[in-house]
Amino acid sequence: MATKAYKEAIIRAAVAQGTLTQEQVDSIGVQQLFVEHLKDGWLTNNVLMQSLEEYANNRVYQEMAANVYTLKEALEATAEAVNDAWSKMWVEIAGKGDEAMAIWTPVSKVMVATVSFVENYISLFEHIIPNYAWCL
Repeated sequence: MATKAYKEAIIRAAVAQGTLTQEQVDSIGVQQLFVEHLKDGWLTNNVLMQSLEEYANNRVYQEMAANVYTLKEALEATAEAVNDAWSKMWVEIAGKGDEAMAIWTPVSKVMVATVSFVENYISLFEHIIPNYAWCL
């Protein structure tokens, strides 16, 4: 969503709503408005909503969102679909809220402990290997 076209749509909405002036845009520049001047408060909820509506109602943007133009986009779309399917499956199996927490919290603890275990052994080998360097 941070394309040049979308940034320009946000700027247009901000100018239309009066949180920015065209003079500010011209003197500061679009990129700097997003890098250095967000703290100035010009990007309000209303500005964001107006720019999103513009995007949602624009046929060109709808076509761009509906089509895939690169292998990277195809892989990302596939990953999102797989992630969504897995998430839905696990919600069906584990439930939501407290039910899911009761299942996933212990699973998370085991996974973290496993990763920590591997990291500790790597650290151990880092200390042992120099002692046996003469064998190499």
